[in-house]
Amino acid sequence: MIRYCAAIFAALFILATAFPAVAQDVTLTSRDGKVEIVGTILGFDGEFYRVDTKFGELTIDGSGVLCDGPGCPNLTSFVAEVVFSGSSTMAEILLPSLVEGFARRSGLTTRRAALAESQFEYILSDSGVTVARFTFAVSNTDDGFSDLLANEADVVLALREIRQGERSLAYEAGMGDMTGRKRARVLALDAMVPAASAKYP
Repeated sequence: MIRYCAAIFAALFILATAFPAVAQDVTLTSRDGKVEIVGTILGFDGEFYRVDTKFGELTIDGSGVLCDGPGCPNLTSFVAEVVFSGSSTMAEILLPSLVEGFARRSGLTTRRAALAESQFEYILSDSGVTVARFTFAVSNTDDGFSDLLANEADVVLALREIRQGERSLAYEAGMGDMTGRKRARVLALDAMVPAASAKYP
């Protein structure tokens, strides 16, 4: 009998907020002007920048740098955006329930909108102002990891642990060790009910 773990694997953030990865250039300069990093922005969670540079993929504390360029987020009206990709079971049932529950506890309103085929989004608002957008790409675990490696998703919805090949590709892409602590969270476990014949008590 096999038990499946419903787990989330993220490239950098576990259930963290990030705006979508878009191919736009940015220049991050230290506040004293002595260090400058140029690259393509991959994500921002309200605190850390993730940038693809000539040195590889870097994660930089936003409090220590100034951002310049078309890819820089608007810090005064920041909208948290996260793209989830993977298991249809998790994307269609489990995660929407968690998002709606979080919104209710936080006093936010939710609106679900259909996007392209097999995609939808949840928009969370506070007094009519959008504060978060969660996009779901409904497919399977394999496609979820593929989207993660292609920087098309921030979080993978998986019904299994990451495979060695996927782990190696993620490491080569500068995502670090995906099996490290805090890189995954188990959200649910399938129920197992043992049954035996009355002839064999």
